[in-house]
Amino acid sequence: MLAVPIIKFKKLWGYQLHEDAFVYTELLGWRIVTDWIELMPSGKLITKKGYAWDGATGAADTDDILIASLFHDAVYQLMDEGHLPISCKKIADDLFRDINKLTDMPWYRVRWTYRAVRIGGRPSTTANKRPLLTLPKPLTIASS
Repeated sequence: MLAVPIIKFKKLWGYQLHEDAFVYTELLGWRIVTDWIELMPSGKLITKKGYAWDGATGAADTDDILIASLFHDAVYQLMDEGHLPISCKKIADDLFRDINKLTDMPWYRVRWTYRAVRIGGRPSTTANKRPLLTLPKPLTIASS
């Protein structure tokens, strides 16, 4: 049974969790542990204290969408980092919709935001292939 998760966070450049938050998902059978996210074989998805996310991309960050955006972003991050296959996108998007319904979001906004993530949400398939960048760049000193 899905229940509305309670989250405590700070608004900085985006949002940052003040304590761990979790929700049960349909992502069953996975055991993934990263610095900020854990996914248990039971489907329990844990976002850890300090986890940061940017809220709802393309929609107003209202109280009724922030919880769903947290867990949606966490699952997309697991796909981006190669821990989950891109085929888990629909499960992430359905979780987003289901949490939004539980927060008493108006039905038309639930439908609109769900369609937006189904059409526009695109986890990266190349995130692990991106180059590691370093700043400042090393100085090249010409010898004379």
